[in-house]
Amino acid sequence: MSKATLLLKAPAPQFPAMTSSPMTQRLTKAASFALLAGVMALPTVMPTFAKEPVRQFGGVPYETIPSPRMQTNSSDATITRRIDLSIGKSFVVDLPSDAGEVFVADPKVANAVVRTARKIFIIGTGQGTTSVFVMDKQGQQIASLDIGVAKELARELSILREVIKKALPKADIKVASVGDNFVLSGTVDSALEVQSAIDIANNLVGQSGGFMGIGGSQGKVVNALQVRGRDQVMLKVTIAEVQRSVLKQLGMNFNGQWKVADSFFKLVSDNPFSIQREGPLSATAITSNLNGKESTLKALERQGVLRTLAEPTLTAISGESAKFLAGGEVSVPTAETCDTSTFGGRVCTISLTYKPIGVTLNFTPVVMSENRISIRLATEVTEIEPDNSYKLTNSVVPGFRTRKAETTVELPSGGVLATAGLIQQQTRQAINGLPGVMNIPILGTMFRSRDYQRFETELLILVQPFIAKPSAPGAIAKPDDGYADATDPSAIFMGRLTRTYGASGKTSAGRASAAPAGRVGFIND
Repeated sequence: MSKATLLLKAPAPQFPAMTSSPMTQRLTKAASFALLAGVMALPTVMPTFAKEPVRQFGGVPYETIPSPRMQTNSSDATITRRIDLSIGKSFVVDLPSDAGEVFVADPKVANAVVRTARKIFIIGTGQGTTSVFVMDKQGQQIASLDIGVAKELARELSILREVIKKALPKADIKVASVGDNFVLSGTVDSALEVQSAIDIANNLVGQSGGFMGIGGSQGKVVNALQVRGRDQVMLKVTIAEVQRSVLKQLGMNFNGQWKVADSFFKLVSDNPFSIQREGPLSATAITSNLNGKESTLKALERQGVLRTLAEPTLTAISGESAKFLAGGEVSVPTAETCDTSTFGGRVCTISLTYKPIGVTLNFTPVVMSENRISIRLATEVTEIEPDNSYKLTNSVVPGFRTRKAETTVELPSGGVLATAGLIQQQTRQAINGLPGVMNIPILGTMFRSRDYQRFETELLILVQPFIAKPSAPGAIAKPDDGYADATDPSAIFMGRLTRTYGASGKTSAGRASAAPAGRVGFIND
């Protein structure tokens, strides 16, 4: 409730008129002159006003804060102005006449400090808008100010720019503010730099509840960064496998009939459970038939080596998936349905599905930095294995041998990493012969046979990524460079399949082919 002060003027007291003598009047004038001379002899003293204590804002005196100044002509009756400030900043207003009263609508947003009668300091204290009115001593309005106060982001922006510049010196990243939000724009070299910049900004201003966790702005980070020209990655996968097998057979097999009284007994000494993985072998045999008894001497030793090498190569853009298949598809029976026809016969229908065989490569590369690549890889080598086939009524279901690996790795461009490997050994052995007799030392050798097989496998899968760059059209050699069919006389009389070999040939573009460097292919002559 406002208070009003009422000033009343009291009437002056009335005194009776007094008369004085001439002597008295002369004495009065002399005393007046003496008093006036004494006053004029005193030193001149200026009036002293109580000095207002210097207030502090954030530990800094007001007078040390650099402030913009607004001056007006003394002839202006009223000042109307819009002033925009940041929190903690001030603005100086020069008034056209002496201020008698200052009114601030919302002291939480701005504060007005009167330093002199014609000078006012406007200081931003909180985010928002408010109004300030100034009246003179007669109550007339001499200034009307609209004040807008926003958060100070310049310091936060400066710190964020400095941190990002030190962490990512090669990136061209610009930091700006829109309201309470921080916008990161510009170009970077990889997706890893984008994520790094976003993480730095979030840790400083986004998710910490304030700038660097000390109560700054609580805005969001807006990602407007762009990756310069998405990199392309070429992946080379090497699948190398060596299989070794050893088979040995040695012994005697007896087939025949023996008669005891009126009964006949047949002796069969062949092992019905063969250990061979690849079917019966044509063993060296010596057969003797005596009185219906047949004996066979079997002797065999075989060694085999199987080498498999697949080197698929595939290129894809960073972040995109690519697939490569070199091989084909094999029909596999899945079901067989038989019905009786109208003529009494049976009609069978086989349902088929198709399974891919060969070399398959799937991968998704992501370039993390200039010399770091993350690869999600899935590779497979599948081939038909007759030993594992299954025979139905009218068809055969083939068996398959598969080597497959699926993983995620990270390595530099040009680096090699073994992602999978296998060493497997299998040994099979069987002995068959005449019971009792086969256990006789030395002599029992004539009445038994031994089958032995050892199977060894060694498999290794290597991956090698490269940052791929475009090449000139004539800089890449093709498999048909230097190839030319042999003439009929060369093919018939010389047994040649091609006309030229090696560096002396011509490429498909008509230029001389360069000498091959390293392993480039196969030539069968």
